[in-house]
Amino acid sequence: MRLTNNEAIQAQQALSRLMEVKLPIKVSLDIALVSNLMEQQVKTFATVRDKLFKTYKIATEKGDIEGTVKFICTEKGKEQENIMAFQDGFNELLEAKTEDLTFKKIALPKEVDGKPLQLEPSILVALVKLVEIE
Repeated sequence: MRLTNNEAIQAQQALSRLMEVKLPIKVSLDIALVSNLMEQQVKTFATVRDKLFKTYKIATEKGDIEGTVKFICTEKGKEQENIMAFQDGFNELLEAKTEDLTFKKIALPKEVDGKPLQLEPSILVALVKLVEIE
């Protein structure tokens, strides 16, 4: 299966949250294995992203909205040009496909300890390609 880097990043974040849920051992192991694959992809993404930061002399600072980041060019006289080039490269990187990831889909149980498994939609939307419900 091939994902975009953006999908891999979102999946890794959702898997991290899913690992906090009490689940059967086999399911927990499957989650950990897929999480490790996604983590490798995210690390590769981060390496290339960091090269983009250096190439276009981009720094980050806290954004106006909580949880957001501003991109600031540190090269005087080239701010607009560098930020636009960085954004183009960054968007291309987000949409680039990962290597072919081989794993079986995570089979989430309908129930855990006799109660329905309840997960936030934000977790499931990021994992739609990676999980199935038993």
